[in-house]
Amino acid sequence: KATDPLAGGDAMFDLFSHDLRDDIARIKSPTLVLGTWIAYKDYTTSEEVQGRLRKQYAQLKNCQITMAETRHFIMLDDPQWFYQQVDAFLAKPGRN
Repeated sequence: KATDPLAGGDAMFDLFSHDLRDDIARIKSPTLVLGTWIAYKDYTTSEEVQGRLRKQYAQLKNCQITMAETRHFIMLDDPQWFYQQVDAFLAKPGRN
């Protein structure tokens, strides 16, 4: 199914016009960020993408970044890996 052009345009506008990197410093809860890099494997490495994510989330002090070896929709492309990451994160002491 094709993306609605208006919805796609609105999403792109929000992505390119709102910088929340400083605002996320107000988040005090432990946070799991799941990223992926496979779509860019011809141009970069997992470590480089993870480094960029660390810079983007630098103000989020209690943040765990985990990289997937799948495409963009991690929860659909590899649901078993996705749920393993979420379950492990939630099972850490102090999370429940």
